Amino acid sequence: ASHQHGSSSSSSSRTHSPLVRSYLSHLCLPPDTLLQTETIKAAFRRCAMQYHPDRNAMSGVSMSHRAECDRKFRDGRMAFEALRAMCSS
Repeated sequence: ASHQHGSSSSSSSRTHSPLVRSYLSHLCLPPDTLLQTETIKAAFRRCAMQYHPDRNAMSGVSMSHRAECDRKFRDGRMAFEALRAMCSS
């Protein structure tokens, strides 16, 4: 019997490698998220809006908070690039 992969599988049965799960967590996505370009783009946009350095550079924001936001922004961008490459391959 041939097995079909893809659209018929439920998200609860999908498992990703630890690296992919880590990338998904950087974008605040559940570990069983289906890798689709639009889903990844939308998650990165949310991440970028929340953690972009320009949005967290105002006076009154602690240096440690700015550093944390900068790190999360870079991690999110790296995860987006890696996951987007996986979606297009």
